[in-house]
Amino acid sequence: MKLVDGSRLIVEGAAKGGVEAYSGYPITPLNEVYRYATERISKVFEAPDEITALQWACGLSATGNLTMAATSHAGFSLM
Repeated sequence: MKLVDGSRLIVEGAAKGGVEAYSGYPITPLNEVYRYATERISKVFEAPDEITALQWACGLSATGNLTMAATSHAGFSLM
């Protein structure tokens, strides 16, 4: 049995699902999601805060990119 962390599973599922862009603020516990995204998703944007990450994700989506954004609990309340 091989153990895989949840962050890798999230990014791998997104990449296999066709996600073309990731916008996120690399805050604990999302650091690993951001790191894996840089390996698997072609367009990765490191936002300075959660609100900007969401705005960039919306903008990328409006331009036709299948986009993903992720955040932690505290960041979700800001979004």
